[in-house]
Amino acid sequence: MSKLTEQQKSVWAEHIQSQLQSGLSQQDYCKQEKLTPHCFWYWKRKFKSVTDIKADVAKTHRKSGFVPVSIAGHPQPQSLSIVLPDGITFKGITKHNASLVQQLIGALK
Repeated sequence: MSKLTEQQKSVWAEHIQSQLQSGLSQQDYCKQEKLTPHCFWYWKRKFKSVTDIKADVAKTHRKSGFVPVSIAGHPQPQSLSIVLPDGITFKGITKHNASLVQQLIGALK
């Protein structure tokens, strides 16, 4: 591989890893870094065949910021369901959302 191509490979590998770590979409990353999107796509696709790059990208893959949440010790509120004559059904009606359901039914009349 020519020296220029090796330099390009290094630069684009850094961009691809930076994009993954940034949390930005590829399009937004290209805008931010003033890169041509089709060049970014080209190099990303080219690296997919290189196992070392795959391993590096896997290491930098961000975990989701979401975590599972469960509420323990709180009983589920009693809920109500309403079925209108035309088949529209409202489920999970509680005292907390009853006024919203009342507005929805009024709007459907």
